[in-house]
Amino acid sequence: MAKTSLQKARARAFKLQNGCCFYCGQRMNQSPITKCTAEHLQARSEGGGVVGNIVAACWYCNNHRHRSRIPMVPEAWQVYVGRKVQQKRWPTLT
Repeated sequence: MAKTSLQKARARAFKLQNGCCFYCGQRMNQSPITKCTAEHLQARSEGGGVVGNIVAACWYCNNHRHRSRIPMVPEAWQVYVGRKVQQKRWPTLT
C-alpha cells in the first residue's frame, strides 16, 4: 500500500526531529500517548499545505492543543508546553 503525502510528510518530520515531539521535545514511540501524529503548523483551511507545513507531534501534545475551543497557535503552544516540561508539570512520555 502506497503512503499518502501526509504520511510521507509525517515520516519526514519524525526523521528530521530525531523522533522527538515538536512541542514537548520528548521521544515518540508506538504507545497510544506517544504515537507520532502529523501536525499542520498552518491549518489547511487557512491555506496550509502538506510540504513544509507538517511537524511531528506526540498524540498527547497534539490532542491537548486541539481540545480548546480556540487552540493556541503552534508557536505559543510550543512555548507553553516547554515551560510545563521545565517545571516538571507535563507528563513524562518516555
